[in-house]
Amino acid sequence: MLGQSSQNRLVTKPIKAGFCIAILYFSAPLYADKIDMQAMQIPAQEVFVRLAAAADVNLVMRADLNSPVHMHLQQLSARQSLHMLCQTIEVSCYWYADHLGTEKPLDSWQGAQSLLVTNQQLADDTPLELLNLPLRYAEAEQVAQQLKADTSLLAGGQMVVDSRSQSLLLRVPATQIETLVAIINSLDKPLQQVHIEARIAIATSDVGSSLRQGLGLQLSQQLANSSAATSLSFMGKEGANNLQIGLVGSHILLNLELAAMEASGQVLTLAQPQVLVQEGQQGLMETGQEVPYILNQDGNPIREWKQAVLGLTVTPRVLAEDQVELDLAVVQDSIGELLANGELALNTHRLQTKVRMDMGQTLVLGGALYEQQLQRLLHNPKWLSVPIFNRWLKQQKKQSQRFELLVFVTPKLIS
Repeated sequence: MLGQSSQNRLVTKPIKAGFCIAILYFSAPLYADKIDMQAMQIPAQEVFVRLAAAADVNLVMRADLNSPVHMHLQQLSARQSLHMLCQTIEVSCYWYADHLGTEKPLDSWQGAQSLLVTNQQLADDTPLELLNLPLRYAEAEQVAQQLKADTSLLAGGQMVVDSRSQSLLLRVPATQIETLVAIINSLDKPLQQVHIEARIAIATSDVGSSLRQGLGLQLSQQLANSSAATSLSFMGKEGANNLQIGLVGSHILLNLELAAMEASGQVLTLAQPQVLVQEGQQGLMETGQEVPYILNQDGNPIREWKQAVLGLTVTPRVLAEDQVELDLAVVQDSIGELLANGELALNTHRLQTKVRMDMGQTLVLGGALYEQQLQRLLHNPKWLSVPIFNRWLKQQKKQSQRFELLVFVTPKLIS
């Protein structure tokens, strides 16, 4: 639409032999700037170009305006200069205001025809119809942005977003209504929902290894032969930790195996969060604690708290053939060494990956917790009643043993 353009335009078209119609578009104030210009025996076409540039006007004209002109202009506005030039070379000039369909001629001779030209539509003026389209599922603002991405869809029309009622108000030519309605209906579809079930457990490293083998999850072999699993390593103060990713086909078998090991005290489930998230949206599952830090500001001690969390962020994208793509981010924070100032260091590890898998499959992430972290964790007497930890505390003076952190993620499509 012309009303959406912030530029000016001059359009010329012949109406008969030796005559032209020039249609002028301005968005700047007509008399805001004065110009000076001198021209001797110069083609009218070149004068139009120079004058349009000086007046900040867009210019569209035919290539046969070659009549030589003499010009001496002093302190004239853009409108006056262009009007004078049109009269001199027998070109009829028509003025159009800054919005669609409003026509204001500068001057016209008897018998000259008016011509309507816009930035998006070079055609006869078409009646516009008002249309109110309420949306059922999609957000009106998002649909409007998608429609505006293709300027041809709303050529010669207008669109208003009503966020309160989630509807679109359209004022468009009748010939475009059917196409627009079909496109909007295709965009107004409900997003599929994915149920994300996660389990965060802890086990001794040998139990974790046997658990993977018992489930048929040969991670080392998968990492060597398959692109479905990924191994990411990071270094911490305690040495190298290897965070492995694999897939388990049977969710039921996994739950039975974990339940049996938990009953015997070999595995402890720290958290079992669940979240329902729409396709393309982010689901966050997080557990942890806050660590106090003392800061001195102008000699005044101020206590601040920093979070030490184990967090899982999942963004699903539903694919064909009952598959899903997971954008996965894992945060593993832990309390580190005691610093000289009496405060605790905070160890932070990050993992971000993208995995394609079948719906109902379980994604397994295996890692390690450090001994130093667990020793602080187990100072709480309630952990001593857990056989796996009690046994480790008795053996920690004799040998070094690690506990493995296992994270299980299972997506299911909700119809």
